[in-house]
Amino acid sequence: ILNTIDGKQHLINLTIQTLEERLPRQFVRISRASIVNFNHILEAQKFFGGKYILYMRDPKKSKIETGSKYVENLTKLLEI
Repeated sequence: ILNTIDGKQHLINLTIQTLEERLPRQFVRISRASIVNFNHILEAQKFFGGKYILYMRDPKKSKIETGSKYVENLTKLLEI
């Protein structure tokens, strides 16, 4: 399921790996199941085990936890 900033959801028939390859550079994979647009990250807070909690700029201020294998993807782009 693809979630948009305005709260809409879309069912897509792509693997997350294929989606990751097709999206522009501002999209970063942060876990096995999540890709985010780093332009829509409001705040990134360090979390247990070297992970981060991301607070998004959507109306609900969604909170997403990074996967430990994907932290480097995020830190390179955000220069945390």
